[in-house]
Amino acid sequence: GRAQRDGGRRCARRLRPGGEVDSVAAYPEAPATYISLFSGIGALDLAVRRVFPGARCLVLVEREAPAVATLAARMEAGDLDAAPVWGDVCTLPTGALRGRVDLVVGGFPCQDISLAGKGAGLAGERSGLFFNLMDIVCDVRPRYVFLENVAAITVRGLDAVLGSLAESGFDAEWGCLKASDVGAPHGRDRWWLLAWDRRQLADTAVTGWG
Repeated sequence: GRAQRDGGRRCARRLRPGGEVDSVAAYPEAPATYISLFSGIGALDLAVRRVFPGARCLVLVEREAPAVATLAARMEAGDLDAAPVWGDVCTLPTGALRGRVDLVVGGFPCQDISLAGKGAGLAGERSGLFFNLMDIVCDVRPRYVFLENVAAITVRGLDAVLGSLAESGFDAEWGCLKASDVGAPHGRDRWWLLAWDRRQLADTAVTGWG
């Protein structure tokens, strides 16, 4: 969907898979730096390196020791940038990052959003960390924000996500893609969102799924 201004309100149009995705790396405003929140084992970071090969990671945030070990191994192998790993998204010191971050990437926790959970949505303790992510976004003011979560967010929190982004000066496009949409032998339906600061990118066209 696409979040757009409409008399102070926001509306969303869901984007469907199947069209060609433009090469965002070819845009004149392609990000040169990024930070990774809820980094896990670095899957989104690998995607960033593929789409924006020139982008440099400034810091990753991950609290789970096994995931941190995987991040370290991937850095050692050269698959990820050598960057510090901070252990808590709630205490990340953002002062030194202001004015230096072009992109914030985050797959925030899905436990309270997933249909297998209790349905607390963004009011839940874990998935509610989305708002801590937004605190960081508002502090460092990136040009882009890229988010991932389970597809159930479309009925368990999407309005709040789009509203928070809109109130913070971001327009957004979102859509759901399954692993099978790109050739994998399983479903794994996931929600993806690309947001951009409409003040910093007022004259730049940003497009999503064809």
